[in-house]
Amino acid sequence: MDNELGARIRTLRKERGLSQEALAQALEVSRQAVTKWEDGSSLPSTANLFALSGFFGVPLAELTGTPDGNAPTSISEKTRDKRTKTLRISAWVLLAISVPTLIWCAVQHFTAEPFIPEEPVPPNAIIGYADTTTYIYTVSKLPTYLFWGALLLFVVGLGVLIGLKIKRWKGKTHDGQD
Repeated sequence: MDNELGARIRTLRKERGLSQEALAQALEVSRQAVTKWEDGSSLPSTANLFALSGFFGVPLAELTGTPDGNAPTSISEKTRDKRTKTLRISAWVLLAISVPTLIWCAVQHFTAEPFIPEEPVPPNAIIGYADTTTYIYTVSKLPTYLFWGALLLFVVGLGVLIGLKIKRWKGKTHDGQD
């Protein structure tokens, strides 16, 4: 099953000068269980993994050979630059789409005239039991969803660009060297 885990358990046991029987007694398992762990024919339970980790005084990640979840994963400088470039281009595309849309929405909003019926409303078309005729005015032709969508795209694009600038600024040593 997992010969690497078994090899690590064997190595740690031998470094401490313990027999399989002594390790089994310390963990309250059978000697055969320790033998199976070491030869890779079975794996210790989660509880036994924690017990082994505590007994040997090694982190669980080191014992199992898995990367530590808290350790930062390193990516190459080339990959980081490629990701940054992709983010920057995406942010500029968002701005290129949202700014003209916002301008168009603003023009529509400020040039639209309220809708006023040209012919008088018949007297029997009273709305809401009012004493006189009531007109419903459309204030503007502003497409609300388009405006809010474009504004959201603008904010996201600008936020990404500002975030990249801040990250670049924090990455500098501020003494003229990168």
